[in-house]
Amino acid sequence: MKKIKTFLIFFLLFLGGVQLLASCPNALINMQFEVNENTKTSSITKTFPKINNITAKTNLSDLIIGIYLEGTSYNKALGIYNGTGAPVNLGNYSLKIAFNGGGTFGAELVLSGTIANDAFYVIVNDDAGASLLAKADLVYAGTCLNFNGNDAIALYNNSSKAGIIDKLGDENNSAIWGEGATFVRKKDNISGPSTTYNSSNWEDYGEDEFDVFDNAIILPIELLSFNAFSNNQKVELNWSTASEINNSYFTVERSVDAENFEIIKTVSGAGNSNSQINYSATDNNPLSELSYYRLKQTDFNGDYSYSKIVAFENSSEIMSLKILNLYSKPNSINFTISNPNLENLSYEIINTLGKVLISSKVENVVKKSNIVVSDNDLSHGIYFIKLSSSKETVVEKVLF
Repeated sequence: MKKIKTFLIFFLLFLGGVQLLASCPNALINMQFEVNENTKTSSITKTFPKINNITAKTNLSDLIIGIYLEGTSYNKALGIYNGTGAPVNLGNYSLKIAFNGGGTFGAELVLSGTIANDAFYVIVNDDAGASLLAKADLVYAGTCLNFNGNDAIALYNNSSKAGIIDKLGDENNSAIWGEGATFVRKKDNISGPSTTYNSSNWEDYGEDEFDVFDNAIILPIELLSFNAFSNNQKVELNWSTASEINNSYFTVERSVDAENFEIIKTVSGAGNSNSQINYSATDNNPLSELSYYRLKQTDFNGDYSYSKIVAFENSSEIMSLKILNLYSKPNSINFTISNPNLENLSYEIINTLGKVLISSKVENVVKKSNIVVSDNDLSHGIYFIKLSSSKETVVEKVLF
């Protein structure tokens, strides 16, 4: 059984200096510390694929299909997710397929073994490529894993009177819906398994995105940002969440070496929320040299996860570019620019696919300016604000 690593990854690696927004403990990854001479803040940068968000860490009523991959040739795979809060015996479950809108599920694959809580069970077609086969808990040669983009798939709990508990696709419709796709279940839309397929509950990462099986996220909060900056010889720490599930509290931790951390503040969480919440804490006695900060988020049941690590250099001579007071309204994105060095600036609004939607120069070269971006073509979702000068680039994330 393979435990899916829990990373919350904000990609856009081409932006430079982009900050990762969440990571989990015990992850085996390559880290590099970067401190810009022209800024007081920096982050640990890590290279990951562009995986974003999927299932929510909560007690679901039963197992669900969490990942679907229908790629080139025989690259076909499914990920069964357990979010029930306890290990589950897979011997009571099976998968069936309905071909070409034929209306009847058949070609049964009876599962076996045990799936741990907060884990995926990954099933891969035996003729898939080596890179995909390496992700498998089960390599299967039968018809059930030979689906195409118009074949519906159902998960059955054979100990339940209901039988079918979760479904992907429509067994009565032969239209193409999942060809050349890597579908990942969106965390915001999950309350449990469903026998009605709704395409809006899934996010498509494109063809043959095998890394979803390594970097699917199962986190109780969606962290938009975490930053540290100087304020009157103190260090202000600000962070924002887009959503929270059973979030009890945050612990702000500090370190001199990015390995051994001490607690400096505890801040209560919101419990459950589907809207943006802004938090702050102050380190009244910061270290005199380079220091590192991170957030530890703890659930009501005691489970916890860690944010990115923010490196902070306590030097009064260094002044940096910042995006402050970032928030959204129904028809606009609003933020304040701190420009202490009076540089010529420009900003971009970028979507999660990396496409620049809005690009503009900041007209007035002043230390602080308020920006309001109004565009009727912007749909609701997550965007990145990229602010640039000749020396620095700052990127923040906003839920619109």
